Parts: sequence; C-alpha cells; structure tokens
Amino acid sequence: MECTTLTAIIRTISPASVLWRFQTELDVEYKYLASRIRAISLTTMTKSITPLNAQLVTFTTTAPISQVLERLDREVNRDNAGGLFPLLRTSETKEDLQRGMIEMTRGNNFIFFLQMDHTSWMRLYDKDAPKTVVYTIGNPLVAQTMMQHDMRAAYYVPPRILIKERVGTEGTEVIYHLPSSVIVIDGDNDVLRAAAENLDEKLERLIVKVTETELK
Repeated sequence: MECTTLTAIIRTISPASVLWRFQTELDVEYKYLASRIRAISLTTMTKSITPLNAQLVTFTTTAPISQVLERLDREVNRDNAGGLFPLLRTSETKEDLQRGMIEMTRGNNFIFFLQMDHTSWMRLYDKDAPKTVVYTIGNPLVAQTMMQHDMRAAYYVPPRILIKERVGTEGTEVIYHLPSSVIVIDGDNDVLRAAAENLDEKLERLIVKVTETELK
C-alpha cells in the first residue's frame, strides 16, 4: 500500500516541475553571488601622501647619559607607572581617568609608557655604538586636547624621546620631533595648533630639567 502511494506521488511530479524548482534555486544562488561580486567590486583602495614640515629638536648637555636617564625616570614617575595601562582599560568615566592620572603623575605633565634600549643589539654590529635609548612618555589628559580636534594626532602622542651618548666626547643628546610640527597637519586648525604648542612647551620644560648641568 505504501509503495503504491509513493509510486502515485512520483507519477504526479513532472520533469518540468523538477526543472522549474532547480532553476528557481539556481536563480537565487546566482543573485546572491552576483550581489557579493558587486559588493567586492565596489570596495576600493586609495593612497595619498601628505607633506609634513617636521622639525627635529636636539638638546645637548655635558651631563652623562646615566644622569639624564635617572632624572627622566624620576620626572615621569617610572617606578609607579605600572598602573597606567590598567587605568586606561578600566576607567569608566573621564573623571575616573583624571583622578587616576593626577595621582600617578604626582602633578607632573608626563608619565612613563615604555622604553626601547637599542644599545645591546646594535653593538652586535658596531661594538662602539653609543648607548641609545628611546622613551615613550605622555599623558592621556594632554593627548585628548589634541585628539578631539584631529584623531590623526594619535600617531604622535604619546611622544617619543631619543636619548643617546655623544660620540667622541662626553655628554648626552636628547632628540624629539617638535609636536606641533607633526600634529598640526591642516594649517587652519587653530584650536589644534594651540593644544599642540602647549605640548611643545611642556615637553621642552621637561627636557631642560633633565639635561641642565646644575639642578636648581
């Protein structure tokens, strides 16, 4: 009985109906693939190059590099900077961040982010390579005054500072890009320029303090 019923059902299915169903499913699949191809074809990539009038600032001091680094560590509160990244991750309000940063910086303008010491590996290639260290220091409270007006400023904040021994003589060089010369890309952004020039001043005061030969 069941076999007879199944045979009857099969007889009612015409080849034309099977073909129609197959064609319908094929059309749906084709339309989906076509939409995906159109989406891919509409995805484009462009490249632009924006000239910058970058200025490199160099402070030269007779103070030895060990002394400069010791002073810098103290000014950026390196020993107590371990809580910086947890603070950035966990702050739920700007007030939380402000309180945490004021406590961490102890009222100074900058906090230690990280250090890259190029000395050891460079001496594998040049045994006389001078001691060379790059510090990244900053302050989110200062950074936001610029990033609010141009998020591209994030590429240059927190700023980096190169500290290296002078070659052939005693002393140290401290080198960095003048923040306003690389952060202000659009010349008519006066608010951004004012904030970046404020960072210029803060950074210079710090470097003068760590490089002066006689601390006041």
